[in-house]
Amino acid sequence: MFNQLQGNHAFVLENNVVRKGKHSAKLVWKHREPATFNGDKQKIDNVDRKAMFHGYKTQKVMGAEAWYGFSFYFPSEGTKNEPNDWLFFQIHGSADKRLQEHSRNPPFSITLTENGLRGSWKWDPDEKSLTRTGKGTQQYTIPGDKSTYLDRWVDFVVHVRVDYSEKKTGFIELWIDNKKVLDKHNIQFGYNDDKGIYPSWGMYFNGDLSVMKNDHYLYLDEIKMTDDINATYQDVAPSL
Repeated sequence: MFNQLQGNHAFVLENNVVRKGKHSAKLVWKHREPATFNGDKQKIDNVDRKAMFHGYKTQKVMGAEAWYGFSFYFPSEGTKNEPNDWLFFQIHGSADKRLQEHSRNPPFSITLTENGLRGSWKWDPDEKSLTRTGKGTQQYTIPGDKSTYLDRWVDFVVHVRVDYSEKKTGFIELWIDNKKVLDKHNIQFGYNDDKGIYPSWGMYFNGDLSVMKNDHYLYLDEIKMTDDINATYQDVAPSL
């Protein structure tokens, strides 16, 4: 749907490190003076922190089911000892412009940390969210050290259903390398918006960027997405 890139250097078409086919996306983020790339050189804005692609919105919000499949390659170079977290996948809500609703934290995220993978999901049944974090947040952690995800292709499949109401018919399912690692049903998930949820892939560095000592890059391949009601795991899973 659109991208947010630190600069023209942030996307390279890669033909050596490839999950399938002839090419993958190499995303690059430079740590030195990140504010020099966008807008005000004296201020680090949101895009200065990113090298991300954003996918399409679901056709509806309440009850929407979406499947996302993708593969990441996290190189250990510059990554192994990085203290800052890598937020590399998000599902976003669509803030309501008619209500002058401000942007909010994504209702779902996956982050690579010093200790492995973790993330959260969020919800808000109010028509207009009054905070950036919604009404509720639940954290989760995926077993496995950070080192187990480096220097190889890691396959992901995410399956969600939106229900921000007290009926709690929402769910989140996550598979990594064809193994289900998160299975949360009968939950509240998502925001009460006019337009659907949409995914994001890439690098988003929060926190203090001055402590970062390395440029960063990763590879992205096998992106698939659908909100078709008859879709299954096999429709989006990275090819075996």
